[in-house]
Amino acid sequence: DPSGQPIPTANLAGATFQVVGADNQPIGAPFTADAAGRAMSGSLPVGVELIVQEVAAPEGSEVSEPNRTVRLTCRPETLEWKNTRTTPSNGYSN
Repeated sequence: DPSGQPIPTANLAGATFQVVGADNQPIGAPFTADAAGRAMSGSLPVGVELIVQEVAAPEGSEVSEPNRTVRLTCRPETLEWKNTRTTPSNGYSN
């Protein structure tokens, strides 16, 4: 922020994600984080390399984490992202 203080990490509510294969082709539909910042994909293939991309950050934030490469097993996988807030949390910007 203008005073030199770090801007807090943004909540991911509204962030949109896409899973793609090693060939960079989408697998399933994009999915969006809920009000709590949680997002869940549809069914995905097990045992193959997948790339999870944040394709759109919530308003007032920017995508600041790299894509994640995963190889799913038969158990649920959890990935965490953090975005950088581009406007102060009070909604004002300079």
